[in-house]
Amino acid sequence: HHTQKYNVKGCHSCCNFWLADTIYKGEHKYTWQSKSASNVDPVVIGKIEDLKGKWTHIKLHVLWKKDGTGRFIIYKNKEVIADLKDIKTLADTCNSGYLKLGIYRHNTIGYWNSDWESLPDQTVYYDNIVFRKPKKDEKIKNK
Repeated sequence: HHTQKYNVKGCHSCCNFWLADTIYKGEHKYTWQSKSASNVDPVVIGKIEDLKGKWTHIKLHVLWKKDGTGRFIIYKNKEVIADLKDIKTLADTCNSGYLKLGIYRHNTIGYWNSDWESLPDQTVYYDNIVFRKPKKDEKIKNK
């Protein structure tokens, strides 16, 4: 879901950030990662095994900025698990954010060398997806 129509040629905002199934520090985890804020370590949402079979509520609160003055607050089950300040939240060629959902297996398998046999079967359910501007009392600043 785009927050607005692209006004910049060559915008690839899907590369700004993503939630992904990944191997991080030797363990299979679900993480938030950012290409725009490349100096920020991945934020661990949880180990894949611990997340299986139950609902996990994830909320992303973003102050969209092309320069280093953006902010990303990540909630898991209504608790803040990361508050990333003074970061870039938009790619240089973009003027809007983008949300993309699915099973992304970044760094977990030989994805790029067609190692399809090692892919485990996975099913992910999404419910109550809301994409909106913050209410007046919810607006964040980079403080």
